[in-house]
Amino acid sequence: MDESYVKQGLFESVAIIREALKKGCLVDIHSKNADVFCKIQKLDASGFYVPWEGDAPETEENLEVEIFADTGKFEFHAAASAFNAPGGENWLYIHYPDAINVTQRRKHPRLTFSDRRVYTAQGKFNDGLYYQFRIKDLSPGGCALIAEDGERAQALIGTTLRNIELDFGSHGTLAADLFVLSSEKMAASDDDAAPAWHLSCQFKRISEPMRRNLDSIVIKLLLEEKRLHRL
Repeated sequence: MDESYVKQGLFESVAIIREALKKGCLVDIHSKNADVFCKIQKLDASGFYVPWEGDAPETEENLEVEIFADTGKFEFHAAASAFNAPGGENWLYIHYPDAINVTQRRKHPRLTFSDRRVYTAQGKFNDGLYYQFRIKDLSPGGCALIAEDGERAQALIGTTLRNIELDFGSHGTLAADLFVLSSEKMAASDDDAAPAWHLSCQFKRISEPMRRNLDSIVIKLLLEEKRLHRL
């Protein structure tokens, strides 16, 4: 169950945002003109800087900010000002908030894919047989796969799917090793539905290039999800 509380004061705000900068946490910033997923680039005594794409926020607009960190999700409202860096890049300077809402929840934001967004994972078992699973959800820490062979799904618990390719269509592909944490039979959506098993998987040995690729894919998928919700 999620646990929510409020961190108040400048000291608490700076500590949370400094940790988000250090760990490269994803930040979701919502204004009247745009939604931007980014990472904090630097901070100073009064606020922090993020890259900005699209139309600049209105003057004195109160932005909605979400930070996805290992210890939870942090939400707050803050004033910001937009400016152009010497290199021509757009930046946003966000002032530290007086209070931050903290929600203790899963370690990473998780995207769950509907039936109209079908992405697949394929590879080869140790016995040489090729397989293909449907990807049910994705987060920076792992993913869930849907398997149709119950016996095989149970046998995979505690094993590693090596060099599996996660295919997200136009958003990119990711080659990874996945450790299978658990397997659970899924409830059938209707009487005619074929049985399926939910495999909870965790990424193993994530290199820096892989992390950058994963972050890029997650951001693209999050932006698409927001676009679909607006349709």
